[in-house]
Amino acid sequence: MDSLYALQNYINTFSFHELGAANSFYVPLTGTFIYLAVIFGLRQVVQRPMKLHLVTAIHNLFLCLLSLAMAVGIIYNLIPIYQSSDLLTAYCGKAGPIEPGSIVHDRGAMNFWCAVFYFSKYYEMLDTVLLVLKKRPLTLVHVYHHFIVPYLFWGFLHTETSGQWSLAAANSLVHVFMYYYYMITTLGYTVWWKQYLTMMQIVQFFFDLFVTWPHLLFLRAFNIHECRGSMNTVYFGQTVGISFVYLFTEFYVKSYGIAEAAKIKAATEEAASRKRKEA
Repeated sequence: MDSLYALQNYINTFSFHELGAANSFYVPLTGTFIYLAVIFGLRQVVQRPMKLHLVTAIHNLFLCLLSLAMAVGIIYNLIPIYQSSDLLTAYCGKAGPIEPGSIVHDRGAMNFWCAVFYFSKYYEMLDTVLLVLKKRPLTLVHVYHHFIVPYLFWGFLHTETSGQWSLAAANSLVHVFMYYYYMITTLGYTVWWKQYLTMMQIVQFFFDLFVTWPHLLFLRAFNIHECRGSMNTVYFGQTVGISFVYLFTEFYVKSYGIAEAAKIKAATEEAASRKRKEA
């Protein structure tokens, strides 16, 4: 019981800025350098694909459950905030001491779960390592996504930029389904909704762009509400979001547009073949 109370107290008083070296810019800089060095180094070393079905399934199960925990943690702490304050305060946060039902971006439960989300991005880099060990091809969108996101969310946390919890919650919800899909397909099962998973990701990126527009245009530009954070971080987030929409849409069209065209072509050829036989 004491340990649970201590954990709750730690979460409620958590501050990303008090982590010392762990909140330094050198963390994403070093992490992404190691990421690129490891994956491209392994591609030169690994000669034969490794059978890592169980390891991959456990990895994906862990990330599925972690994503669920992060989404629930953010939403659970968001409900009383919406109940006790107006929408703009919930979105923008406020400075000052922690109070019941208040939201601050520099400490407390919301800051804790956003920090967990940020650090989880380093563990997610194992996605790429497992692909390389299994001699699977790497796509630009995959490597770019894992490389750039740590910088983005380090920026949100470091500058205490408003609305970051909404991005973390949306991404975590999508990742629950994504890593569940990866887990069951690794175990040999198939699902009918694979195509819709990519659509969910694209919708999430549009959502990410949409929720940062209030900060960008109305709240800061027209001084309607004092939103916290750095406009440079918002601009960077918009740029990354637009690049994600483009790359994931391109991936979707290439993956499913070509597949649908191939199905139509096969069906047409089959129908023509039947007609020739009947004739």
